[in-house]
Amino acid sequence: MVDIGNKIKALRVSQKITQNEFATRLGVTKSAISSYENGSRLPSYDILIKISRIFKVSTDYLLGCVDEKAQSVSVSGLTESQIAAVKSSIRTFRAFNVLQKQIPQEMQPFLEEFVEDGTWNGEAVTLDQQNNSHAKE
Repeated sequence: MVDIGNKIKALRVSQKITQNEFATRLGVTKSAISSYENGSRLPSYDILIKISRIFKVSTDYLLGCVDEKAQSVSVSGLTESQIAAVKSSIRTFRAFNVLQKQIPQEMQPFLEEFVEDGTWNGEAVTLDQQNNSHAKE
């Protein structure tokens, strides 16, 4: 019970929302907010959903089922191929993050330069250069 209260309070404080403002937004009393935050009372399902929407986190996060705040990306208005491209980009970033952890610390600046600028050690890397280097081998 206390874990959800701590999460609610941390989210509220991080958004600089007072207990009174939060209570008004949720349609409950300030004492209800205080009870949620100190763990003496749990919010109802409806209130839990409202809290998750206000702070843009999942109810699973609030309930402690997942450690990270889930973030959502709206794909409304995109075509199926555009949605597939977004999903592919997310998979690529996740793979990059895993790979980055395996690269020695002294190589990190080169990797970041390559990803951000498309350069390696200050020089532009093009597909032609990559193909030519393979052809020479």
